[in-house]
Amino acid sequence: WLIPSAGVGALAYIAFPDSIGARLANFATLADSANSYRMAVWNSSWNMLPELLLGGVGLGEEAFKTAYINYAAAGTQSVMHSHNLYMQIVIQLGLIGLLLFLLVLFVVCRKCFSAPVTSSVKDITLTSRAALAGAVALLAAGLFDYTWYNFRVFFIFWALIGVACAATGLYENENREDVIPDYDENSYSLTVRIPKAKDRYEGEREDAQNE
Repeated sequence: WLIPSAGVGALAYIAFPDSIGARLANFATLADSANSYRMAVWNSSWNMLPELLLGGVGLGEEAFKTAYINYAAAGTQSVMHSHNLYMQIVIQLGLIGLLLFLLVLFVVCRKCFSAPVTSSVKDITLTSRAALAGAVALLAAGLFDYTWYNFRVFFIFWALIGVACAATGLYENENREDVIPDYDENSYSLTVRIPKAKDRYEGEREDAQNE
């Protein structure tokens, strides 16, 4: 999809050179009021971090505003958040909160990529990775804004993480073998191995064909 996307982007730039070019130019200059305002908020929030690394100020707008007002640059006193997801997590929960969040993301990514893309589980693995890709897109947007300020976006992010983990869980359930202890009448310990779900299905189909 990268090649056709690049082609569409090039055609759009050719068709609308002035509007797209002006928008791209705004990203690279502080002359734009939105960019300068955001940089001022980032600088003020960054100055808060040394005193908040251990525990943060807690959750909620009021907790942030109470601490931020002491560091706010001129014209930014009324902001509700730091306009950066990761900086906001540190401000609210401290460095430990950010490390735990990154650890959760690492575990989820590792879980989603543990299943190989094979013909038997292709739909499941593609579903988990597609949901993870949506969550990563929101994390990328979090570099430039505090996307969790909108609770609908907050819900969508964790819903995507849940779908990714649930789809991977389906793969694990389809490809696991459970071993449970059992005992015969003489109290001798036995081991009963439960076959994989796919193997049970194949066996039932073969029995039906034989009948």
